[in-house]
Amino acid sequence: MTVRRAAAASDVVFRSSPVSAVLLAADYRILDANDTFLSQFGYKRAKLKSLEFFEVVESRERVNVRHQLDQLQSGGGISSHLRLTLAGGDAIEVMAVFHRVAKSEDVTIIGQFVVGVQAFVDGEKERLLDVIERAAAEWRTTFDAVETPIVIVSGSDVIRINRAARMLAGKQFAEIIGQPLRTLGDEEPWSSIAELTVDVKEKGSPSARQVRDSSGRTLDLLAMPFPASEDVHPRVIITAWDVTALVELQARLEQERTMATMGALVAGVAHEVRNPLFAISATVDAMEQIAPSGLEEYFAVLREEIDRMTSLMQDLLAYGRRSTTPFQTMSIATVIEGAVRSCTALATQKKVTVHPHIVSGNIAGDRERLTRAIQNVINNAIQHSREGETVEVASRLQKLDRRYVEIVVRDSGPGFNLNDLPRVFEPFFSKRKGGTGLGLSLVQQIVTEHGGEVTARNADGGGGEVVIVLPLS
Repeated sequence: MTVRRAAAASDVVFRSSPVSAVLLAADYRILDANDTFLSQFGYKRAKLKSLEFFEVVESRERVNVRHQLDQLQSGGGISSHLRLTLAGGDAIEVMAVFHRVAKSEDVTIIGQFVVGVQAFVDGEKERLLDVIERAAAEWRTTFDAVETPIVIVSGSDVIRINRAARMLAGKQFAEIIGQPLRTLGDEEPWSSIAELTVDVKEKGSPSARQVRDSSGRTLDLLAMPFPASEDVHPRVIITAWDVTALVELQARLEQERTMATMGALVAGVAHEVRNPLFAISATVDAMEQIAPSGLEEYFAVLREEIDRMTSLMQDLLAYGRRSTTPFQTMSIATVIEGAVRSCTALATQKKVTVHPHIVSGNIAGDRERLTRAIQNVINNAIQHSREGETVEVASRLQKLDRRYVEIVVRDSGPGFNLNDLPRVFEPFFSKRKGGTGLGLSLVQQIVTEHGGEVTARNADGGGGEVVIVLPLS
């Protein structure tokens, strides 16, 4: 047992020590005994705590033992080594350690008795106490060093919490220890941790749950019952693992499987549609040559619809095709400038200005497909802009990790509907009249092929933003 009781660790050290120990009050009442003592000498804790220490000592030795303990209490020394016999007949070596600790208004602990040690030789007492002190310090250090948040609850109060869990709660040690679990907050993961704790106490078996906290992290929570003695509140150990990266990886793999399946399907449809579409286009050309005057308006409508179907077919073929071109290193400027040039005709028609801001740097990939991806984003921004407005195409290196480049396309239009944002990259999802719903889906496919990510959001000053993140070569 530790001589200098550390408030945060003494209970665990005392209860779990392999050396039998009894804790006494100033009047020699037994305040507590550890599990080793109870097991070694066959006592029940509830019965033992109703006794005075001398009642467990053989009667003829009680006067001598009291005298020595009185000397310790009066300041006659810090420890005493004696041999005594317990009432059950066990002859033991005893190390009585004296320290004054005010535990409460009516109880002062003055001693701690290490029993069951058969041979204290010169220096052994000091070595044992020093080893136990170091073990307690190491336990605290190890517990705090665990990166997984761990909380131990007794009753409804937090009795242990490591550094990772304190950081998760955003509170100091003194604000948490001894306080009800509900003081850690009503948001996730603490609301679920409170529910799991109640569930474990009621069922007596482990309980788990996956939650998403306010910062967007996904956490796996596991609450387990912890065996405790009969007069101690049931304890529950709660651990939390941050599985955000794993969940995102699973989502990406599922998305890629879906995209691959969808790609194969739409490519097949596009191939089947292409030949009939060419035949229809050629037939319209021939009919226009022999048709009487006055039908020009109808032929214009037919050609407009044929052009729309041709555009859809090209998008379907592009979506169904995976890049087979070996990646080459190219400048960021080459890709962005090529995409802007491809959008010139549409920008002129819509009377919208496209303004690029290009950072220096190189990326590796399929130039044609990367240019197509950025072109699709710019075209989408132009389509949602009003006459006279500007579409900004900016590139910048990530502030925290300069191994990636961000390409941000921003318009001044109405922005994204908040209900639509989760679906803007879904194939065939479009709210624009005449849109195929494959533009942004193709962008996501190409960017993913190049090890990047694409996101859509509303800009702070209005309008929509699409952000493409690509690794630098």
